[in-house]
Amino acid sequence: MIGENWLRMTPTERLYFVEGYRKGSAAGHLDACELLSGTVRDRLPPASTPGGITLDPCQARARSWSVGTEAVVKQVDEFYSRFPDTREVQVTNLIQNLSDQAALTIEQIHEMASEQRPRSKL
Repeated sequence: MIGENWLRMTPTERLYFVEGYRKGSAAGHLDACELLSGTVRDRLPPASTPGGITLDPCQARARSWSVGTEAVVKQVDEFYSRFPDTREVQVTNLIQNLSDQAALTIEQIHEMASEQRPRSKL
């Protein structure tokens, strides 16, 4: 889904979309971890929280968002409102790049998208 479609959705639909994406991402990652054999999982480096709690090495690498769903929706709204020239960027790409792992700002995402767009010939 691209920006024009996103902007036509109601605020409630946007919340449901982002929450569904987040839950689907987590469930898919958990399923993938369960499919890995013990030997593959054992080769992953250990992972722990800042508090020192050891986590499952596979599950610890799942995409996460430390901000709530509403905050992600607000950032996606702001991206498409501030940068209409990059409304072809897929909503799911935005959500992924706003995750804790990618940790990109909407300005950085816009810059990357602008660099990848083909330049029109004058």
